[in-house]
Amino acid sequence: MILLIAGLGNSSIKYNNTRHNVGFKTIDQIQENWKTIYNFSEWKLSPKFNGELSEGKIAKTKIILVKPTTYMNNSGIAVKKIVEFNKIPYGDVFIIHDDFDLPFGKIKKSYGRGSAGHKGAESIITTLKTKNFTRIRIGINPADKKLPLKSLDSFVLAQFTENEKKEIPNIIKKAISLIDQIACGKR
Repeated sequence: MILLIAGLGNSSIKYNNTRHNVGFKTIDQIQENWKTIYNFSEWKLSPKFNGELSEGKIAKTKIILVKPTTYMNNSGIAVKKIVEFNKIPYGDVFIIHDDFDLPFGKIKKSYGRGSAGHKGAESIITTLKTKNFTRIRIGINPADKKLPLKSLDSFVLAQFTENEKKEIPNIIKKAISLIDQIACGKR
């Protein structure tokens, strides 16, 4: 069995600490933890798969971690290449990303749902031609309000506030706890 866990974000340095990159931040911490515990590989840039990959095993399950280098709106390119090459069933694909529709810090696991306007999720749905994968959605909306699309784009590409930055490590720990359960077969 092979699982694919993709953290979504934008690979340019200028996006490192933006709300849209919370998927990258989470998968980076997962890789760091699993490198120590399960001997996962260092991140390796793979032009073939349009992403940075780290691999390892937990029990008898091979797990591929990926950070697509295609930018958020084209995340499906990397995910599809890895899924097809490794013949991974869609049900064994897990995507970690920010979600404006959830209050800041709330984490929600969903399966088989539409993108709700998230461009990275939409790219994966469109490219795989299915919604039948799991998403780990990390809430970034501090005010739980709707913004116009132009403002929403600016909001997700902005840095976290100082107060949010203090909370991010605990939010990522909660997301990692959920991913750990998934990796250990407790889906």
